[in-house]
Amino acid sequence: MQVHLNRPARRFDIPQGLNDTADATLMGRTGHLLRMIIMLSHAGGIPALPMLDQSNRPPASRWPESAPNWQQRFMFRAGRVIALFILCHAASLAASVMAPLDSIGLQPLWSASAVQQFYAERENRPIWFDAEMPRPALFSLVQFLETLGDHGLDPDDYHATVLREGLESAPNIPLPERLRNQLEWWATDAFFALSVHLDTGRAYPGRPGLDAVLMNALPQLSVLLAVAVDHDQVASHLTPRPADPAIYAGLQAALVRLEGMPEFPVFPVGTASLRPGERDPRVAQLRECVAAWERFALPETPTAEISPDDPLIYDSGLVQRVMRFQTHMGLEDDGVVGPATLAMLNTPRTRRLDQLRANLERQRWPVLEEHGRLIRVNIPAFTLAALHDGQKVWQTRVIVGRQYRPTPLLEGKINTVVFNPTWTVPTRLVKEDLLPKIMADPNFLEDEGMTLYQRTAAGSIPIDRTELEEMIATGTRPSGLGIRQAPGKRNALGRVKFLFPNNEQIYLHDTPSRQLFNRARRMFSSGCIRVEDPLVLAEFVMGDEPGWTPERMEAIISAGKTRGIRVEPVAIQFVYWTVWADAQGNNVHFREDIYDEDAALARDLARTPWEEAT
Repeated sequence: MQVHLNRPARRFDIPQGLNDTADATLMGRTGHLLRMIIMLSHAGGIPALPMLDQSNRPPASRWPESAPNWQQRFMFRAGRVIALFILCHAASLAASVMAPLDSIGLQPLWSASAVQQFYAERENRPIWFDAEMPRPALFSLVQFLETLGDHGLDPDDYHATVLREGLESAPNIPLPERLRNQLEWWATDAFFALSVHLDTGRAYPGRPGLDAVLMNALPQLSVLLAVAVDHDQVASHLTPRPADPAIYAGLQAALVRLEGMPEFPVFPVGTASLRPGERDPRVAQLRECVAAWERFALPETPTAEISPDDPLIYDSGLVQRVMRFQTHMGLEDDGVVGPATLAMLNTPRTRRLDQLRANLERQRWPVLEEHGRLIRVNIPAFTLAALHDGQKVWQTRVIVGRQYRPTPLLEGKINTVVFNPTWTVPTRLVKEDLLPKIMADPNFLEDEGMTLYQRTAAGSIPIDRTELEEMIATGTRPSGLGIRQAPGKRNALGRVKFLFPNNEQIYLHDTPSRQLFNRARRMFSSGCIRVEDPLVLAEFVMGDEPGWTPERMEAIISAGKTRGIRVEPVAIQFVYWTVWADAQGNNVHFREDIYDEDAALARDLARTPWEEAT
């Protein structure tokens, strides 16, 4: 799968720092001021610990084309507490000084350099202890860490057990100095790492290594940590901000419920399809499998268990339940238990848990935060949703890229709608797809309304099939060949296309192959998105353009001439969500992991801090 790195420069990319907006400028100046306050208010010293290099972390398998800035989220959160920090900081400083450390036996840290720098700027004064006793915020942190499983994260990746055991080792008495030092470092490391992982994801593709992120954001994070500890508000400062809060809450509830359930029963494999009305000894096992799925995915939708006259008959009641299962899995809802239904039915519980954790992680990734119109394409669900102020107003089916030509994750803004588009065939498709068809069928170009040309220094020169044959016959390797398709009923882009800036030549468009939208598994394109109802989408995109009625659009299409219209930009994002549910964790939907992304992301999430550094 391709990795997409050619992204437009972001305003907050490391090491460029903050942009020149008023808020960002204020945050940058305030961050430096607070840094000076911290340095001038403390005394002491702390030895260096080895840095854990994050730079060689394996890349994620798919990268967004143009991502919203993840650093900006630190700015907003810090901005809300700057004033409070300045007012309260002097009164809340710890009085003691941490002793120098030679070897404190630390569990590996996510970012030893950031933690070390934080304490150096505090002149080695503790933040989680006061007069050798743990502050309330440290207990609150441990309580919060032990809930990380609900977010799909391992609490022990963030030192939960060692912190809890350390606090429990000597209740109600001052802890030994060495242990206090250990708990200080572990607690601060956990807070810093989670401030990134819960806010912008642990495996967000395209982001620099965690060490670089934390060091760059250290002034703001130091403020957040000080306020969180002083006011015992650790949990509120680490609360995620998911792309869709209702889906995130639903995924959490579904994860907790599935973790408490036994393994799913298995339907016999390697056997013929089971069809409605058939009598088969496997029906009893099918009934058991469907019931187990309903207990997980539809816990608040009671299913009446009616004793069938013949328990071996695949009767209408069970057929309806299987069809509901198929709908929730994005399958053909025909009631036939064939290979696709069998694969979904027999997916192990552990795999479903990995999918839930992977999708919780994706919900934490930064997305376009649009308060107006937004178009969201969910690739594995084969759907496009139009949203206004966060509310879905319309949805349609789409066709996405094949497995060997996958649709990438992209974000941008649609700025052009083209009616009666021409199609300039990408060079790769000319070579791999169309040249063999041209050589096999003398009438192919004419039938498809296509023109073959060769790019030269003097410009594009039309050539015909005979000239192409002569080139091949004489051993001349054709170069610079291109194909352009005229507008019309055969045009591969249909009646309209939607353009947004990106480096992958990806866009949305109509298609003459309407029958493909009736398939459940719609991977037929070379990466672009084919839209089932493109004129309805055009109405949504051009909704703020005066005079663009459906009748006017139809008139332009009927005229047959190509016409491009610049429009007020409309945000668009491609996401890869293979699981979703309602806010209570009911009505859980799964989709096939068509590009094998869930397993890769689950492996990335399972990496421990010390594995991250190797």
